Amino acid sequence: MNPEYVISIAGVYNIRYVHNGQHRDGNPNKSQWTITETEERKCFCSAAHLVYIYGLGDRYCWGLHIEQDLVRYLGVTASRVPTFGQNLFIAKFVDGTRNDLWHGYPADPVGSYQDIPPSDILELWLGDGYLSKAQIRKIAKGQICKLRS
Repeated sequence: MNPEYVISIAGVYNIRYVHNGQHRDGNPNKSQWTITETEERKCFCSAAHLVYIYGLGDRYCWGLHIEQDLVRYLGVTASRVPTFGQNLFIAKFVDGTRNDLWHGYPADPVGSYQDIPPSDILELWLGDGYLSKAQIRKIAKGQICKLRS
């Protein structure tokens, strides 16, 4: 069993996070994290802040792995999908039990329409300058999208 981490959001909400081992063990049916567990939790904290403080999302949230103000890749696609090995840069976090016990995974918008973030999140990333209009358009359509070099 993976340990639970209690994460404080803006000093107001205490929620729990657990790392899902299926996204770190080479499972061919699941996308895989390439960032550390600490970086995964940091990505979750930023994403959860949008849910709890601004009300964006309902038991799911979306994150980017940001280093030095740039979006970085955080995982790779599952080996069972046609785009196997493609780098991923969007994380999806869910509270499937609806009791503030969250977990996450590298989202694959090309492989699953459920991994396409909602337009308000995409617009937020565009407005913050993390992603370009062209990138947002591709993500929204479930097309292959790469990060700027």
